[in-house]
Amino acid sequence: MKHPVRTATMTERRGATITIREIIESADGLQNSPLSDAKKRRALSELDAHIYEDIVLRHEGAEAYMIPAAGGGYTHRVFPYESDTAQLIAPARFRKMYVYYLCLEADLANDEPERYSNDLLLFQQLYAAFGAYYNETHMPLHHAVICTAPAYQRGGAYAG
Repeated sequence: MKHPVRTATMTERRGATITIREIIESADGLQNSPLSDAKKRRALSELDAHIYEDIVLRHEGAEAYMIPAAGGGYTHRVFPYESDTAQLIAPARFRKMYVYYLCLEADLANDEPERYSNDLLLFQQLYAAFGAYYNETHMPLHHAVICTAPAYQRGGAYAG
């Protein structure tokens, strides 16, 4: 008997999820931001769009982050997000990555270059950690092929 293919939900695949509202509230607790909630939502949408295109779509299992479509297929996520209740791609353990991204946007708006530099460093470390986590937990779409120099192939001059 053939079993139907089942795709894991976002929560099953990655653990606890986080929403835009949760990140906005966390960032607002760290600093006064001149940005409206709509601009913050747009910034988080831009970050998730980069994560989706640069990381998720380059690995197997991307359908867990897509929207189920009629007929059993999937469609890509829609950016920018329109609701503060939208679930972000990275699991909750990477929430600070999103928070520092909003801090970067506020630092630019407030013209605070020193604070921007500090927040950028923290964001980059967390983004790299998320990328490493994702690479460890999801197979890439294209497997590397190891090629050898002709001399080391069977029958080559140096083959033993």
